[in-house]
Amino acid sequence: KESSFTRRLHWAVCAAVPSSLLLGVTTYITTDVASMPLLWVLPLALYLLTFVLVFSRRQFIPAKLLSRALPIGALALAYQMCAGLSEPAWLVLGLHLGVFFLATMVCHARLAAARPDAEQLTDFYLWMSLGGVLGGLFNSLLAPMLCNSVVEYPLALLAACWLRMETERRASLGTTDAMAQSRAMLGAPPASSIQRPASDFLWPLCLAVLTAALAAFLPPAKLLPAQLQSLAIFGLPLLLCFLLVDSPRRFALGLGAVFLGAACFTGGFGKTLHVERNFFGVTRVTLSPTGDARQIVHGRTIHGRQFLDAARAAEPLTFYHREGPLGDVFKVFAARADGLQLPARSVGVIGLGAGSMAAYARPGERWTFYDIDPSVLRIAQDTNFFTFLARSAAAETRLVEGDARLRLCEAADGGYDLLVLDAFSSDAIPVHLITREAVALYLRKLAPGGMLAFHISNRYLDLEPVLANLAEDLRLVALGCDDMSLTEAEFATGREQAHWVVMARSEVDLVGFQRRTRWSPLEGRASVGVWTDDFSSPLRVWQR
Repeated sequence: KESSFTRRLHWAVCAAVPSSLLLGVTTYITTDVASMPLLWVLPLALYLLTFVLVFSRRQFIPAKLLSRALPIGALALAYQMCAGLSEPAWLVLGLHLGVFFLATMVCHARLAAARPDAEQLTDFYLWMSLGGVLGGLFNSLLAPMLCNSVVEYPLALLAACWLRMETERRASLGTTDAMAQSRAMLGAPPASSIQRPASDFLWPLCLAVLTAALAAFLPPAKLLPAQLQSLAIFGLPLLLCFLLVDSPRRFALGLGAVFLGAACFTGGFGKTLHVERNFFGVTRVTLSPTGDARQIVHGRTIHGRQFLDAARAAEPLTFYHREGPLGDVFKVFAARADGLQLPARSVGVIGLGAGSMAAYARPGERWTFYDIDPSVLRIAQDTNFFTFLARSAAAETRLVEGDARLRLCEAADGGYDLLVLDAFSSDAIPVHLITREAVALYLRKLAPGGMLAFHISNRYLDLEPVLANLAEDLRLVALGCDDMSLTEAEFATGREQAHWVVMARSEVDLVGFQRRTRWSPLEGRASVGVWTDDFSSPLRVWQR
């Protein structure tokens, strides 16, 4: 009975690991690469393809080749994730999908090799399905409750590396070997009662200590180039990990040790002060590498920064700097509002971040911030981290939780003089906020003479042609400012490169921008088309 249960457990494990990997890689590429429709189809297609390949009568890819290729891919992926590399985008995307394919092939090949005779196939498919469900539940329910960082993706990768066959063994492991490895993976003693070698855990422990020591004691990024720093920290441990490749257990434990030691590596974000995780991802508050500011980070994108010095704490930084494009927006808005003698100006902001834009509020104004992430709302209001909202000079400041497009429908038509769109998640822009129907909604909520401002800074997508086509379709006037050429002195003031677009119903509403030379008319692109709720093609605006 024990042997029968262990066999079933092996089936479930070999199905659970690829299922967990599928959700892990999908989440990563759709949040840290691009939030584009149908991008999730790529990993799903590869996942289904592996079933076709391993259960076919012909062996398309030798099991021995898969077992040798997976560790190499896993080491490359570990370096990319630990070092926080994100460019070039096509290479990052290809690396994750390629390693996912290899890992899934390894697990499903083990599953196919352990397939029973025809009379037990019903039991086999039942346990295989159960494993798939458990893998999905681990990612969607268990991991978010137990961990405040995304650990399920690396854990599933380590499990896949553990499940591969040893390189000195024959190309197809028998059921006895498969069951023995499953027992070892679950921490049970081997059937032969032979105790594990102490070196199985000694090597990984040494790798973890080495990685943590290198991350903690190497010169900071401001003294050492970032690429050289990450290579020095992770290159040697990963190279040593490769020496363990002949033993799946030792290699998986060694790679896990490198991931564990990498927790000491702050990268370009500085020391972590606070972490929260929910359905929308991981939000962190960190101390800047220079140590003079706090910043809020979602994924790998900084969404706001504030100086610790009380004398400078009221200054908006990064994309919201007073000398940047957004500073122009509020200067023009203030001048126009004063010229028209508007009695009570109203500003709506989609995307809260650290609340940096509240620094632009003036007495008598009403400000409303929309954000879908409750963690961001809590952090922005916590004066232990950020004080932009507490310092705001606005007569009224409201925070609205929920999808901005849905909650904006509840606002009165013509209620906003300025509407700013700054909703991002790890540099991924929700497509539903830049469609014809969405912009039409924003226009309904704008007062006569009102303006729309879009923050479209993005590592992967060039959204200016999208907004240009929308403006032409809706007969709006649009100007853009691609503020990418900054000097070292400007960076030193806390300013970051930013790309902003403003829209209005007529040229009169944007007359203040026409006197500012860095603002220019948008250029549309016919191949991009007009994005709607039914049609959008982010691939056409991919920045190669």
